[in-house]
Amino acid sequence: MESLLVGVVVGRFGLRGEVKVQPETEFPERFERGAAFTWKRGAATRAVKVQAARAHKRQVVLKLEGVDTPDAADELRGGELHVPWSERRPLPAGSFYHGEIQGLAVFTEDGTFLGQVVDIWQPGGADVYVVGQPGERRWMIPAVSRFVHRIDVPAGRMIVTVEDGLRE
Repeated sequence: MESLLVGVVVGRFGLRGEVKVQPETEFPERFERGAAFTWKRGAATRAVKVQAARAHKRQVVLKLEGVDTPDAADELRGGELHVPWSERRPLPAGSFYHGEIQGLAVFTEDGTFLGQVVDIWQPGGADVYVVGQPGERRWMIPAVSRFVHRIDVPAGRMIVTVEDGLRE
C-alpha cells in the first residue's frame, strides 16, 4: 500500500473556498490545522494543507491553503484525501485497515479456497467482504465472528464459514 484514504471531498462550503469532507478514518484529529494530504481524483493529484478545520454534522469543513474561492473548492469535489501508508495509526487488536484485508486469500475451515477479497462494502453495521475468483460467482461475507474466524495479515489469508445465502 502506498497511501491510506482518510476522507472524501463531497462539496464546497460557503463563500471562502472551504470544502466539506466525509471522513473515512476513525481518527478525526487527522484534520487539524497544519495537516497535509495528497488530494487524488483519477490520475490527478495535488498536495493540500489544512489552514483551518471544524466539525459540521457528520462531516468536517476544511479551509485548505491556496483554495480561496467557491470555484476553487468546487474543483476539489469528488477527490480523495490520502496520507502515506506509513502514517497509519495503530488499531485495536482484531481491527484492520481495508488495505490490509483487500487481496487476502480466503479459505473455509476445511481448507477450500474461495478466492481473494476483491472489495469491501460498508452498508452500515458490519463491513461485507466480497470474495471471488475470476469467472465465478462471488461470496458476500459479513465481517462478523459468526463468519470470519481468523485474519492473518502476515500470512495473507482469512478463514471463514460460508452459507448458501452468502453467494452472489
